[in-house]
Amino acid sequence: MKTFTKIEIVEVIESEDIEFINLQFTDLYGVLKTITVSSGRIDKILNNQCSVRKSALYNFINSEATQLYLKPILNTFCILPWRPQQAKVARFICDIYDEKGNEFQDDSRYILRKTIKHIEEMEYEILTNLTCSFFLFHNDEDGKSLVKATDSAGYMEAYANDFGLNFRRDLSLTFEDMGYQIEALFHEYAPAQQKIDFPYAPPIETADKFMSFKLATHAIAKRHGLNAVFMPKPKEEFNGSSMPLRICLLKNGKNLFEDKQGNINGVGQAFLSGILTHIKSMTAFCNPIVNSYKRLHIDYDAPSEIVWSTNQQKVVVLVQKDPDIGIVLELRSPDPFCNPYILIATCIEAGLDGIKSNLKIPEMVNGNIFNLIEVQKTKVNFEILPQNLGEALEIIKTDFWIKNILGDTFVKNYIYYKEKEWYNYRKHVSQWEIEQYLQPV
Repeated sequence: MKTFTKIEIVEVIESEDIEFINLQFTDLYGVLKTITVSSGRIDKILNNQCSVRKSALYNFINSEATQLYLKPILNTFCILPWRPQQAKVARFICDIYDEKGNEFQDDSRYILRKTIKHIEEMEYEILTNLTCSFFLFHNDEDGKSLVKATDSAGYMEAYANDFGLNFRRDLSLTFEDMGYQIEALFHEYAPAQQKIDFPYAPPIETADKFMSFKLATHAIAKRHGLNAVFMPKPKEEFNGSSMPLRICLLKNGKNLFEDKQGNINGVGQAFLSGILTHIKSMTAFCNPIVNSYKRLHIDYDAPSEIVWSTNQQKVVVLVQKDPDIGIVLELRSPDPFCNPYILIATCIEAGLDGIKSNLKIPEMVNGNIFNLIEVQKTKVNFEILPQNLGEALEIIKTDFWIKNILGDTFVKNYIYYKEKEWYNYRKHVSQWEIEQYLQPV
């Protein structure tokens, strides 16, 4: 991203005929929120005087009318390429402050910044990378998404009937116009499923980039008459959509996960063990919706057992060798509905806890994990991820580690909102139940 000064931003607004500015922030649950301000109020914007109700961050209405203030991050300024070229629209990603000018502690971006400070205090540097898969579906006459594949292409195939070909081209060009780079875009395994890979970057840049990517993806899909669906498991018969996080720890440019032989060393093993130790508490945030747990199933290419490997994808953590930076750890359980700031913060903190506590790594899983799990279930006690949202929420209610990282208020409000979602799901009668049980037995 280009670095701007306040003076340069004012000059761009005037020269580019920018009429509106979107101030964007991410709520507790990973939803991008926006308020639009006239560019004539740019002084107010740059002086952090634009406010929102506190309830906007929690995504539910309460009686508290506390005002929070948005501080635009200057290097996130860009013109939105899909908006009209007359009376253009630009945007800032914002940090959130309270009325006294203090950083608001329930702001997802603030929580990640705290984690980065921990990294800096230990004189480490960390690089992160997100990959993300999603579906492109057709819309009905009312513009609502149909769960209908737009193609029959397979992994990395590029057939003429692949509606994603032109979409991927336009998305890549649009994202570059916003100042971001894409490592690769291609067709995933399932029909109509797309995948994007970003370059490695510092943690905050990675999270900002992902939120910007989802925004751009929805806009470009709509332009093509399609709907971009980030739902983890929209089709029962196909693999779901994931959002793996890759992490590399450095010091003075040296990979701290790798030994002289190119294998994972003691630091990397302790970091990995920290993730495996805390993954159950992280799951409510890595997999934040009811549908997330339809993906985390043994029958599909997603982890369900808490194991690691260097050669099997169906594990929670995969140890990989990147040709440019060496050993990286890939957390494979998250899905695209999660809050990327919270995902990255909790994953790093778990790894750091593993280093501080000198945790010992469990035995690696090799071979076909489907067969291994079935054969060894009676011999090996595989721990499993939470099986549903309710179970995941119960775990964080008593977990002091996660509350220490995210704060009591953040966790309390997260649980309050998500338990309502879980309650509404449990009382819903599905079509499957009607077909299964309506007839007399």
